[in-house]
Amino acid sequence: MAVTVEITQSTVLEPSRESARGGGKKVPLTVFDRASTDGYIPAVFAWNAPAPTNDALKAGLVAAVARFPHLAGRFAADDHGRKCFHLNDA
Repeated sequence: MAVTVEITQSTVLEPSRESARGGGKKVPLTVFDRASTDGYIPAVFAWNAPAPTNDALKAGLVAAVARFPHLAGRFAADDHGRKCFHLNDA
């Protein structure tokens, strides 16, 4: 069963500079990361009423990215050509 989703708003969230811990580092993948695929899996989350406000969701996502900078990183290659996480707060 296909579900039609309408995007009504798109926002880029960035952690505050004080809490951003990525700093542009390139972190090697773990053995578990290398064993899995690097595909993108789209997801849609929905809550029953009363749902959290958009501001509460944004604040929660910003806090999660600040604490776990790998969530905002990108797949890249290090200086030796090995796959890694580039923690550039992208």
